[in-house]
Amino acid sequence: MTPNTHPLRLHTVLTASRLSLRQVAEPAGISPAGLSQLALHGQWPKRRDQAELRQAVTRSLADLGVPTEQLDHLFEPLPDATQTAPSTTDKPSLLPPLRRAHRAGTHPNTRTTPNQEDTMLIAKQSLTTDARKHFKLFTGPFDDEVTQDAHLFANAEIRFVREMVWQAALNARMLALVGESGSGKTTILGDLKERIQRENKLLKIIAPSVVGMADKDTKGKPLKSSDILAAIVLDLDPKATVAQTSEARTRQVLKLLEEHRKAGWAHVLVLEEAHDSPSTTLNQFKRLHERMRVGRAPLLGILMVGHQELADKLQKNDVREVLQRTEIVELRPLGVKSGDLAAYMAHRVKAYCGRELGELFELDAIAALATRLQGDIYPLAINNLSNRALNQAAELGAPVVTADVVRMA
Repeated sequence: MTPNTHPLRLHTVLTASRLSLRQVAEPAGISPAGLSQLALHGQWPKRRDQAELRQAVTRSLADLGVPTEQLDHLFEPLPDATQTAPSTTDKPSLLPPLRRAHRAGTHPNTRTTPNQEDTMLIAKQSLTTDARKHFKLFTGPFDDEVTQDAHLFANAEIRFVREMVWQAALNARMLALVGESGSGKTTILGDLKERIQRENKLLKIIAPSVVGMADKDTKGKPLKSSDILAAIVLDLDPKATVAQTSEARTRQVLKLLEEHRKAGWAHVLVLEEAHDSPSTTLNQFKRLHERMRVGRAPLLGILMVGHQELADKLQKNDVREVLQRTEIVELRPLGVKSGDLAAYMAHRVKAYCGRELGELFELDAIAALATRLQGDIYPLAINNLSNRALNQAAELGAPVVTADVVRMA
């Protein structure tokens, strides 16, 4: 591995401009790998006149549209050379601009402040054709969704969440599944459906449409109790005529659920994007759960799936009765010290490509990935950043992804 020396200001210009190394390097008459070594470590090609190379690189950047004011002092060392080492305090100026927002608390009871937003999201990255050829990958290990059990990564935390969702569905409980964007909520729901089929359970999932749903009329259309009841009727009896009044529709739903219960069926109502539900809808879920019973036995489980805002809404006074009846389970980030990040990546590479992780990533690259993600280590973000790093390595001609490649990606 190349020792860290002194990164140059050139590095910050390259990352901020979002130009590829090849775009800058070829007109300047230097290889992408050579340009990377120069920018990250201040290592000049031995057989190239430094003054001539400075002019060539500066001219290449100017021709590619980099503002003139950014071309001054390109080849001076950065003030703090330690910024290149992977740490939790890496300065953003050394990294490409990832679309990041601060996570809310890691526990459902953690309240957010007004300036806290959703978790970090890296723009969608796919493995390029060049990268597939370079690494001989006919299937992208970080491209495809989970479509079969063998693809599903599960640590102790994920197995716990899966079982909580399963038991809530079977036993008609109220459960809120919360997680940041890309944390695996959709994968958990897919696993629920697969398990129902695999175990031949008489468990019916009822999922009202959430297209255009919002918590306020100004943003979209709030989901109302009449919509929910209609969805239940049409799922249980597609040929039925939905009753027009609220009371008649409620009785219609209760009768259908009782009939299906006698036939051995259990039912769970699944509402995705539940963080966009207004408080009135959340309260209606609680009333629906109480009304749909035979004696003490509930006939309808309710599974609300959403971002952290859902847990925040359930803390508010106007839905406090809903919180008292709802279990909350959270999909948390994968751990670094626990080895979950490396285990997840190794699982993906093996399950999708039949390869070993070490064939694609050096060990220090895993630590660099963790640094780039800065604690928000969720599957979607890992996949996108891993693809970006593989694409960067292919562009450089590197045999594997190293920590330096991750920092340049």
